Amino acid sequence: MASLDVVPYDFFGRGKLTIYFFIGRMNPPHAGHEAALRQLMELAMGERSIPLILAGSGPNGGERTLDNPLTFVTKQRVLKYRLAGSLCEIREKTNPIGDVLNWMDEIMRNTGQTRVVFKLVTGDKGENGTKLNGILSAIVKAAQKKGVEASGESVAIRAISIGGEEMSATRVRKDALKALVTGDGSFHRAYSGFYGPQTENVFGEIAQIASSMTQPQVVTYIATGELPKKSKSKSKSKKKNAAENE
Repeated sequence: MASLDVVPYDFFGRGKLTIYFFIGRMNPPHAGHEAALRQLMELAMGERSIPLILAGSGPNGGERTLDNPLTFVTKQRVLKYRLAGSLCEIREKTNPIGDVLNWMDEIMRNTGQTRVVFKLVTGDKGENGTKLNGILSAIVKAAQKKGVEASGESVAIRAISIGGEEMSATRVRKDALKALVTGDGSFHRAYSGFYGPQTENVFGEIAQIASSMTQPQVVTYIATGELPKKSKSKSKSKKKNAAENE
């Protein structure tokens, strides 16, 4: 039921509307994300709410790099596969404030509710529990400007570790690149149990970005996590093209 074709609006509780939502790059989604999203859905279920999951592609207009290699379509397919049978709505993050408000408008249009509490669910890894609070505040203010009685709160949920190491998308990307460099199939052996039919798509989209780089650049990224610097000539060319298209 992930990414609902038909939203069961009557599932939402009466009285004040509660909107749970999660924002993340999820590039790629991993076991830590799934654990967080299942906690999100459990919390939402307890308040008769269908949670909104916004999956984005990071900065620079969604430009694909080794930090942001997956397309939204592949991320959505992974999430649908892992969360099959769950009640949640998965959408591409375009403008998080507008995305959440659009979800609010859609629900209110169908339920007649006029009061809302927004609940932003974040992981407790690093600063994730607080860095999105600015977005939450902006959502509440924007809803109030629309004449909606609105409030908000941030809910931090626990992260998970595997083998004593906190799970991260960086770890998955680097494991894919190591397998690409060595050609040993280690990524598929380690992750096919999680990604299932989407394993080749996840690996392939990471490999696709790496194919435009030299092997030393890929090895450097594996070791340091640093992307290769763009040449000044390419940057100037992009600026020139942008100016010509204005």
